[in-house]
Amino acid sequence: MKRVVLLGGGHAHALLLLQWARRPTAGVQLYLVSPQPHSLYSGSVPGWLAGRCGAEALQIDLVSLCCAAGVRWLQVEAVALDAPAKQLQLAPGEQLPFDLLSINTGSTLSPPAHPGPLLTLRPLNALVQAWPRWLADWRRGHGAANLDMVGGGAAGVEVLLAVLA
Repeated sequence: MKRVVLLGGGHAHALLLLQWARRPTAGVQLYLVSPQPHSLYSGSVPGWLAGRCGAEALQIDLVSLCCAAGVRWLQVEAVALDAPAKQLQLAPGEQLPFDLLSINTGSTLSPPAHPGPLLTLRPLNALVQAWPRWLADWRRGHGAANLDMVGGGAAGVEVLLAVLA
């Protein structure tokens, strides 16, 4: 039996779990390693920022996907990778061997130096906590009067329009 380890519950892995539930491959055992039982779907962020849906619309239920797909879910953080030995070291000190490893842990960023308040989109968990406070302060007249945008492209414009809404 081949052991395939999915590290992280990002979009690609969530889609793979959904497809695996519909059509598993014989001779392969999948594992999902994620410290969180839910992942956040960035495609729903603009709708949430604009107030068109609640924060629950951002949630991808990794545990349910794993159960439906017959995938072994390990709620643990990976702390090291030994690629030549094909071993993933988990937080409690355990080793998880693999034949194939896929990494989809999401992105983070180092925000640029900025003189005023800064609302970052990554990591998404931080945004989900910060945005309601930022918006509540702004509505009470205590928040920033201006919001600067760093970045661009279609997703950046979509987020900016959602924030303006």
